[in-house]
Amino acid sequence: METNKVADGASLVRRVLVDLVEAVLNYDRLRDSITKIDELKRRLNERVARERRISEDVDAVLHSYEKDEKIETFKIYGEAISSFVKSTLEEYEKKLTELLDNEVMSVNREIEGYRSSSIRSVEAFLSRDPISLLEAEISTRYIEGGYETRYKCKCPKNLEYDFLLDSSEVEILKTRLSSGTLSKGLKLPARIGKTWVSKDPVIDFEKLDDYYLASASLSGTNLFATFTNEGTNSRFKFHSTVSEDASFLEIVYEDNLQNVVITSQPALNSNIEREAVSNMLGPIRLALLFLREHKLRLIRIFLGEVDVIAEMKIPDLVYTILEILSPQLQEETNRIVNDKRDPNQGQDKLVTREFLLERLALLGDRARNVSAFFGL
Repeated sequence: METNKVADGASLVRRVLVDLVEAVLNYDRLRDSITKIDELKRRLNERVARERRISEDVDAVLHSYEKDEKIETFKIYGEAISSFVKSTLEEYEKKLTELLDNEVMSVNREIEGYRSSSIRSVEAFLSRDPISLLEAEISTRYIEGGYETRYKCKCPKNLEYDFLLDSSEVEILKTRLSSGTLSKGLKLPARIGKTWVSKDPVIDFEKLDDYYLASASLSGTNLFATFTNEGTNSRFKFHSTVSEDASFLEIVYEDNLQNVVITSQPALNSNIEREAVSNMLGPIRLALLFLREHKLRLIRIFLGEVDVIAEMKIPDLVYTILEILSPQLQEETNRIVNDKRDPNQGQDKLVTREFLLERLALLGDRARNVSAFFGL
């Protein structure tokens, strides 16, 4: 199991009370705004229906007058009055619809703002790696002239999330990275051939200077890297594991004709310049580790099969995170609420009892459920 740096209790409680509470509050504002739009649309339908009844009522009055008075010439004037009323009411209906549509557009902008703020609050919380991870992977790939790097995290309770990382923070990933930049002149055995003058195998070497880093991923101590030669459509795949007491290296060569596990064939394996390969892979490993701390934005959150961002399941996400962190939160909360010092002496603390209760109170009906995760 991979573990990452877990925040100390006080700062963790504060981030929950600030970031996650804000995420829920903005979600609630979003829901209120959606309800407001539904109300606006209902009002529009009611007003249009009422406005159309005016025309019907006028027609009824005109028809009644014509029937009672029995004046034949009134029919022409009655039709003119009816036509004028309908035309005027149509203009009014158009104006009314425009006004309410503008209100709906304004509320939709509010919804997008609340949606963005809610997700950004979750992003701010997760960006500090507050949860011990079951698995984590940092991967990069060369696409459209640059390297796209992602940090994929798997947590307890089927929680998974991905961050996009800022590849430009690493010099070697600002442009397409060739093998020659890392280890110039490196050659690797790629295949075994024979000549008519000797029965001994002949090793064919590939010069890696013509290969560039197409993709790489780091999970725990396992680094996977693929270098590609566009001209020959061939590639070298590396799997390197480095720990304090052991190291492992596997190299595979692929082209349109063959797939060779170089490290599994003694004749090829004995011709590998392992130190040069290590010099080439080492900077990639360090670059990926470094980029973990340079997050750009949260691009994916899933609870099981549920896409939290697409479906805006923010309360479900927050409850899941609180359930995971509950033991840590309860331990720190117990210390906070049992602090007997004068509140004025605790201004330097990250979280005071008053701050804790004030933030929880903002959650309204949810406060009781959320407080349980803090042991209150």
